[in-house]
Amino acid sequence: MSMFDSLTCEYPLPLPEDLGECLDVDWSEIDFQTKSFGEGWGGVLDNYSIEEDGQLYLNKVNRAFNEDGSMEETPDGVERKDYTGELVFYTLILKESSDYWIEFKAIYYKGDLKEIVLVEWKKEENSHRKSEQDKFDNLIENWKKREKKWWFKFYKIYLFFVQSIFSIVRWMGQAIIKVAFWIEKRIT
Repeated sequence: MSMFDSLTCEYPLPLPEDLGECLDVDWSEIDFQTKSFGEGWGGVLDNYSIEEDGQLYLNKVNRAFNEDGSMEETPDGVERKDYTGELVFYTLILKESSDYWIEFKAIYYKGDLKEIVLVEWKKEENSHRKSEQDKFDNLIENWKKREKKWWFKFYKIYLFFVQSIFSIVRWMGQAIIKVAFWIEKRIT
């Protein structure tokens, strides 16, 4: 599974006449995805924007890992891109009675937008997605209910002790193996 970049578009998009349930969508607020900038593997989670005048910009960020393993991002300005090529961007909009797969293609030459075309506007039946979402929501709700039960706290304590004991056993086993290798090296 490759990664992607995100893109927002303030430039007027070529939308179909029948927008269905998407009449209320503010297209400048939609986070589209694109793999157009990646070389073979997709994007690197960068954020791009197409401005009202058609110019393409990269919203630069500095990324650093914290000691706890989390990543911290700090904005580092905006950079205009002199991109040449096709820029395909897409999104999935989830609505009540249908979902909409929407894909656009922008043509750039030396940083200037030449045109944007609607590649695909596909209205999809969403009962399967909604039933899977309901199953997931029920699973989360059941887990939350389970955490509230009195015996679950004791179960967590039980797990802590079991994991601690086996952690000590693993550590001791590793120490015995290291000593055995050390003795073997000295004897032979």
